[in-house]
Amino acid sequence: MSDSGTTVIDRQSLLSSRFEIVRHLGDGSAGSVYLVRDRERGNVEVALKVLINQSAFDEHTMLRFRKEIEVCQGLHHKNLIQAFDLVELEGTIGFTMEFVQGKDLAKIVSAGKIPYPELDEIFVQLLSGLHELHSRGIVHRDIKLENVLRCDDGTVKISDLGLMKRAEYAHLTRPGILLGTAQYMPPEYIRSSHFDNRGDIYAVGVMLYEILAEKRRLYEMNGMAAIEHLIKTNFELPKNPLFGTPEKYIRIVEKATRLDPKRRYQTALEMLEDFAPKPEAHEPLVDAGAALKPTLKIVDFAEQDRLARQKTMKKVGIGLTLLSISLLGLYLYL
Repeated sequence: MSDSGTTVIDRQSLLSSRFEIVRHLGDGSAGSVYLVRDRERGNVEVALKVLINQSAFDEHTMLRFRKEIEVCQGLHHKNLIQAFDLVELEGTIGFTMEFVQGKDLAKIVSAGKIPYPELDEIFVQLLSGLHELHSRGIVHRDIKLENVLRCDDGTVKISDLGLMKRAEYAHLTRPGILLGTAQYMPPEYIRSSHFDNRGDIYAVGVMLYEILAEKRRLYEMNGMAAIEHLIKTNFELPKNPLFGTPEKYIRIVEKATRLDPKRRYQTALEMLEDFAPKPEAHEPLVDAGAALKPTLKIVDFAEQDRLARQKTMKKVGIGLTLLSISLLGLYLYL
């Protein structure tokens, strides 16, 4: 690994085997990401994530990582980045995934405020992808602004699935090791290493808070001060109706980030519905099998006008007929 934190890979070894490196895309907490052409997939462009600290990947860690990549390969949802293959190549450990054109939310937020309707659409898609993970018994464990991508066509995708955990593989995660990004960690995870779907929901709430408050959590905090803040602090947004955040978002942030996970949203779908509530369901006015008896007369003004014109024309026709008869009588009389 270089001094900059980028995982250095041997370009020549990759060039001579499976991948052709196009460019370096960026670095994250778990490794570096490259855009590559995959010869085994017909030279299609994919993202290759190369993991850092590969010397620490003992047999136990590799077993967990292989299981998690297997889980990723089975996920097919428009709001999730598609994972392809685990790569163990000449000392390099990583995995390939779908490459999409777009920006992560951190970059979008830094460029300026997101309009509220747009914000709703982003979070509806984010929570839809998260609901798909949770419905399969999977938690992401690293939901944050940098790991949510907005494609050029407006589609939102959850990325960086490398820290995901499936409930049935929980025993493969070593106790006492916290994985993820500190500012998004729920208090119960810090206290006991317990993480379930409500931990992901907490992280979504932190994301929303950061977007609305226009500041990152734990900014200029470190050490014990940061830990104390994480496990004890509730989130507050300005409530001034003229200059503050709309009440809807205040309620969502407050509920998603409650310190007690039992008092948060219990599912991603429940949280999604607060961004885009379903239309109210109404009971049918009549039974399906009953004869339809209209209770309200619907007025068709165009039809009324046509009928009125018909009546008028009939009256005119009768009038003209009577006039003709009268004139004929007058003619005969004369």
